[in-house]
Amino acid sequence: MRFLLLALLLLSPVAACDDSSGKGNNTNNVNNVNNANNANNANNANNVNNVNNTNNVNNTTCVPRPTGGFHVAVDGSPDGDGSPGAPWDLATAWAQPAAVAPGSTIWLHGGVYAGAFASTLTGEAGAPIFVRVWPGETAVIDGATSEEDTVTLEGAWTEYHDLEVTNSNPARTGGRPGTFVNGPNLKLVNWRIHDTGGGGYWAGATDLELYGSLIYNNGYDDDDRAHGHGVYSQNLTGTKTFEDNIVFSNYSFGFHVYTEGGSIEGFELLGNIWFLSGRAAAGTDTLKDNCLIGGLQPASRIVLRENLGWAPGPSHRGVQFGYSYEPNGDLTLTDNYLSGVTNFSRPWTTLTMTGNTFLGDVNGVDLADFPGNTHVTEQPAQNRVFVRPNRHEPGRAHVAVYNWTFADTQEVDLSEVLSVGDAYELRDAQNWDAGPVVSGTFDGAPVTLPLTGLIPAQPVGVPDAIDATERTDRYFNAFVLRRVVNWCE
Repeated sequence: MRFLLLALLLLSPVAACDDSSGKGNNTNNVNNVNNANNANNANNANNVNNVNNTNNVNNTTCVPRPTGGFHVAVDGSPDGDGSPGAPWDLATAWAQPAAVAPGSTIWLHGGVYAGAFASTLTGEAGAPIFVRVWPGETAVIDGATSEEDTVTLEGAWTEYHDLEVTNSNPARTGGRPGTFVNGPNLKLVNWRIHDTGGGGYWAGATDLELYGSLIYNNGYDDDDRAHGHGVYSQNLTGTKTFEDNIVFSNYSFGFHVYTEGGSIEGFELLGNIWFLSGRAAAGTDTLKDNCLIGGLQPASRIVLRENLGWAPGPSHRGVQFGYSYEPNGDLTLTDNYLSGVTNFSRPWTTLTMTGNTFLGDVNGVDLADFPGNTHVTEQPAQNRVFVRPNRHEPGRAHVAVYNWTFADTQEVDLSEVLSVGDAYELRDAQNWDAGPVVSGTFDGAPVTLPLTGLIPAQPVGVPDAIDATERTDRYFNAFVLRRVVNWCE
């Protein structure tokens, strides 16, 4: 895909409305870190689920690692007992040995777990099973050696934290395995999903929560078109929640809430950051909608709140509400900040919009009928910065910078996320493996982020897929803040 970024970035200078949300280079903390959720089971006698509640880490004393729980290792065995000295292999652990009761924790130790893995882990309401990565380590599931879905999650009442799922096979044409999620009451928290065939979150995954994850470079090219969405989802009962994810540069759509013969009812998209869907695909003019909600059946019970979208210009595809079926049901948009086209392509029985900022073309509705929203039709004169603390991991946050002034750097207030004395790092969401772009010890002052020289990671197997004209460069970027914990050996 190729586009000339700078020429298309500037908004058309016609009959401008004031950007009432622009407050200089302010940082807008749109969540409160003090709302950090301890979703862990308080009844767990081993107290192994407090790994993300290490609040007093801003000193030179190391933090003890958790005790208890069951252990999994790359070289584990089905004949093990899940102890640190005799860990299970991943397939055995995810088949739920008899010892794994509701409320248990399974620790994945670092390394690359090669192949395809399916989980039927089943906890209970109030006593979910937790799957976590051992503190200070990285567990990667790499599906390159299998044609089956790399990760299949069924079962119920299980939380999966901090996994990386990828596919190192360089072949990016003709098909690619992805993720398949279809169990009720599951949570996927702070994952990194990249270079798979795409992610499917299906009707059986009722009341799913996909939270805090980086989802990028998923998909493949084929003879007909590019395939692979960041999030492809359907739903009928309950509500699926997609919250605080960063979704970008997948081969096709970002969020694709779509069906032909199924159901797309009951979705909440909250605080997500999305941009440049379709960028990884081969060819020209490959950009797709960052978020599509609609299909051949009615969409209803749809809520979007505090999402942040970016497109390289006011007439570039951004979000689309409705597809071919009409009328759809109820749609609520609140406090979203959306660059690019917002397209209401089909009517909705009930449409509620308040507090939104639209920076680009708005089609299908008359904004005069929806007071309390802002339509920006000129290039904003001041930057916007958003900091979204992570509900599941204190000291972690997503940071989005709309660099309307084309500055080289941006100061960001992180005082609602970090305490003075905390060690921290900030990584470019588009190139996690390049390491931190800023790190240090927090002193309470604003932290300066670089906005130039940031180069996105290429899709596996296609080292020239994204060229210099396709980068967000200084115009927009997203970062991940993490507090650095000194774990005891």
